[in-house]
Amino acid sequence: MTRIVGLAVVALTALAPLLAQDLPIGPSQRFPKPDFVLRDPNFKVEKARTVIKGDGQNGATFAVYGGTDMVQVSSLSFSADGKLLAVGSLPNLVDVWDTDKRRIVRHSPGGTQVALSADGTKLAKDVEGITIVDVLTGTTLLKIPRTGGFVKRLSFDPEGKRLLVSANGDDDKVFDVTDGHLLAELLNTQEGQFSRDGSLVVGGNAKHLITWATTDWTKRQDLPGGPDYVVTMAADIEKDLVLVGGPNTARLLKLSSGEEIAKVGQGYTNFAAFNQPGTLVLDYAGKGFGVWSSDGKKYCLEPNLGSNVVALSPNDEWVAMATGDKETAVMLWKLSTITAACGVASLGDKSSSLTKAETAGELSEGVAHTRMRSSRILGDYLSHWG
Repeated sequence: MTRIVGLAVVALTALAPLLAQDLPIGPSQRFPKPDFVLRDPNFKVEKARTVIKGDGQNGATFAVYGGTDMVQVSSLSFSADGKLLAVGSLPNLVDVWDTDKRRIVRHSPGGTQVALSADGTKLAKDVEGITIVDVLTGTTLLKIPRTGGFVKRLSFDPEGKRLLVSANGDDDKVFDVTDGHLLAELLNTQEGQFSRDGSLVVGGNAKHLITWATTDWTKRQDLPGGPDYVVTMAADIEKDLVLVGGPNTARLLKLSSGEEIAKVGQGYTNFAAFNQPGTLVLDYAGKGFGVWSSDGKKYCLEPNLGSNVVALSPNDEWVAMATGDKETAVMLWKLSTITAACGVASLGDKSSSLTKAETAGELSEGVAHTRMRSSRILGDYLSHWG
């Protein structure tokens, strides 16, 4: 089935962060080419056009459609094992890809911001408030009404029972995914992130850097933040690190004190992540994708690579990045390919630190269960779609 995309010209406030930098070109010769690109074969380019219709009363109405010139990937989210990737795009396109088979297993109309639960069974998207969809069947499981600014980011806790919603100009909110009721409104907190074990949420704004306990939603600590508003954030509780991306810089801080360790990028920062051992920092600041050590040493910084819409799979296997073209395509690299090209010798040939932890017997029972459940779910998908 051919998918034709059109968009009436409206005030696209939600697009502003993505347009804070010029759209890119591609990797340089020194940076590895992607392992593959996920590109919808049914995506059809459509030209901008104006449609005029008579109203039957000597008048007329018209609509202006931007066509695929307005199409742009706006969010990416992996399942825990990296086998599923949700892609949210303007205007209101959501696809879930099987990264092994490199095919779409679920197309879900409506929504631009997406999140997958760790086991890959649930998809959250910003349509009709917040909608939770069963990925296997496409059935709507829950609709969560909400008001306020446009949604900037969605994220599930590791168990897939709670959803963190970050919206422009609003404090973050946490909802129960079973019935949709509001669990907490996190005051002075934006771009919050669940810790890997789900016990904490770390977020903040131009004046605060706050850690919340998810057992009772009380503050564990509240440190001075700033100097800028928060665009994105990543935290590694075990390493006592937090990476705060703002409009002008990416700052690596000690979580316990707020002390700055290093600046790891200049310019508007829309992506920030730690690898699972907490030894690497990945970000997209200004016009470049960067790989840094956890003490702020730069391994590599690649300018004009894709767009600043990026995701790291929780098992450290894949880095996904929107192409930046007027399409819904996404480039994927093995993290090990990138780190090798950037001269990060410590990771060797192992692409997944989760696999190493598993081998050493250090993987928690809860995460192991999530990985096994995710593998079973993917098997159901493949049986379902043939």
